[in-house]
Amino acid sequence: LKWCTTCNLHRPPRASHCRECGRCFRRFDHHCRWVGNCIAEDNHRFFAGFLLCIGLASLCVPIALVVQIVRFASQLATADSEDFEDSVSCLILFVVAGACAACHACGLVCFATQQWAMLLTDITTKERLGLSARPTTAESANFREHLSHICCGTARWRRH
Repeated sequence: LKWCTTCNLHRPPRASHCRECGRCFRRFDHHCRWVGNCIAEDNHRFFAGFLLCIGLASLCVPIALVVQIVRFASQLATADSEDFEDSVSCLILFVVAGACAACHACGLVCFATQQWAMLLTDITTKERLGLSARPTTAESANFREHLSHICCGTARWRRH
């Protein structure tokens, strides 16, 4: 067991100290500034689910913009010459907004997929990047136990 000089306690294997929160966490993954806390053993599954839901929900924006672009383009075909310039400007704005929204949504879905893959294979971000040692087979539970902990494990509330 390693000694944490900040918390003055022995850390179990795969635990790390977060400088942002000032605490040690079991199976520490990373500190997320967007949600304002550490992603670790007890909340990694909720974080991955949150990312997946937000990623899928954000896909609605580019899809709605594509529908609007198609409707707008059909109206553009029947537009007068006076309205043509304004209509083209609006169409370009819709296309740029749709492209930005699609990039953002795809990035979120990819990040969610990566988090779920790491969660299911029981690897943390620090271990994936080589900043800490990966768990040995003895330290890591078998896949069935790990999957049941992810799906049906109890949620423990954190005390400060």
